[in-house]
Amino acid sequence: MARLTRAELQELNRAKILDAARAEFAERGYRDAKIDDIADRAGLTRGAVYSNFPGKRALYFAVLAGAALGDRGAPEPVDGSVRGALAGFARSWLARTANPELLGEVLAEEDTRGVYAQLLEIQSVLFGPLLCAGEGDRGERRARLALTVLHGANQLATLAPEFVAEDAVVAACAQLADLPAADTWRPPADLPPVTRPNLAWPELIAVCTVHATPIELNADGLILFLGPDRLGAVEDLVRGTDEPVTVVAGALGSSELRLLAGLTLAGFGHNLRAAGGGPGQVKVVCDASAPSIAERLGVTGPETAVRVENARITARADGPGAGYALTR
Repeated sequence: MARLTRAELQELNRAKILDAARAEFAERGYRDAKIDDIADRAGLTRGAVYSNFPGKRALYFAVLAGAALGDRGAPEPVDGSVRGALAGFARSWLARTANPELLGEVLAEEDTRGVYAQLLEIQSVLFGPLLCAGEGDRGERRARLALTVLHGANQLATLAPEFVAEDAVVAACAQLADLPAADTWRPPADLPPVTRPNLAWPELIAVCTVHATPIELNADGLILFLGPDRLGAVEDLVRGTDEPVTVVAGALGSSELRLLAGLTLAGFGHNLRAAGGGPGQVKVVCDASAPSIAERLGVTGPETAVRVENARITARADGPGAGYALTR
């Protein structure tokens, strides 16, 4: 048998660690699981675990991300109404999202809290188009209300699981279809300048984290590179254009935060499909490639937007409001 390369051995060890961690977390729960026991299950050393994952929390996120990305089953059909979309989303959420240990780990540190809050901004933009109840109505506001109700229900289910039945929560979310949702969005001020670089943009294929569909990054459209504090800027961009938009969340710092983003958006994708949503105007990439897509373009700031036309970058803006600037 041919000897494994270093990269192949590392990938094999990583798979062993994930399998062992999956079994350990399932048997003992996150709190009682131990890195030493995971290493023993995998037949590896403690150091081998830490060479692949920075800590137990990152390993936990990786296990959950793998489960979320692998769960692409067909949801039950909905009737296409706003009420049906809200009920389908809520039903899927309640069946999949009640994980008090995950929520505790998200809330434990400022960096994970911040990224999770920004990911909610993306979710409201992706869910919003299904919830427009009439002319001038903004579905993003209704999506925010639904996410607020469901997060509250999730936390309460941990404290008092018999307090409110799931069917009642689903019905309450469906009622949001009749609730006026005031539009509080305002366009960003002090937009950064737009340059016209006219540079070749190489052929790159990425995968949408929400829908697990391939994305051709050199296709015509807008690409928005966002850091952990600017993920909500996607709403500004979609307010200004009907063009295809790809959001690249590549500057999330640690691998742990990228794993959290991946598992959060993959789970949200399942809930979105349960609401009748599919790939639309906005696609999201949690970029963990090396070098990253952002690095190949020389993007280092918290927000950069580029317009791609005929496989060339025809416009670029850097700084807060960059995405919206390209639509003016």
